[in-house]
Amino acid sequence: DYIKNTVWDVVFVDGPRGYNDKVPGRMQSIYSASQLKTRHLLVHDCDREVEKTYWALVPKKNIPESGTLKHWMVRNPKNNKSYTHSKEVPNAKHAVLHYTLKQQMERYSLLEITLETGRHHQIRAQLAAIGHAIKGDLKYGAKRSNPNGSIHLHARSLRIEHPTTKQILHVTA
Repeated sequence: DYIKNTVWDVVFVDGPRGYNDKVPGRMQSIYSASQLKTRHLLVHDCDREVEKTYWALVPKKNIPESGTLKHWMVRNPKNNKSYTHSKEVPNAKHAVLHYTLKQQMERYSLLEITLETGRHHQIRAQLAAIGHAIKGDLKYGAKRSNPNGSIHLHARSLRIEHPTTKQILHVTA
């Protein structure tokens, strides 16, 4: 039930907490199809070996056509929120993302974002820090929520090295 997509013999799984004790929370996991029966999680450092691209809709304001955001981020698990800082502070992790302006509409701008690091709520917090909260994202400063409670942040593509053949796989949504 939790298999989202298969590409050759790689299976992308996103199951609820407890679906597999080797997968904490709702972390997306990467398995080789031949390993699914035994549920051996392939050792794969997603933040370094996977290239992820996102699209975000933000209010149309003066935003450069491209840029790099660098902050220090601290996660607060009590309120499930991360905070950005311009300088290093205790318990902070460095966060870097790159964006390009894809399209300008009457009231919104579409950004394409690539992550250099993968921090908790990184895109949401960093865009909010520069005054561009994602449409619908009340937690990080949007003016109003979307009717269905969603935010306008879309995981656009994933580029990953196949765990056994080493072939580069590209999945686009």
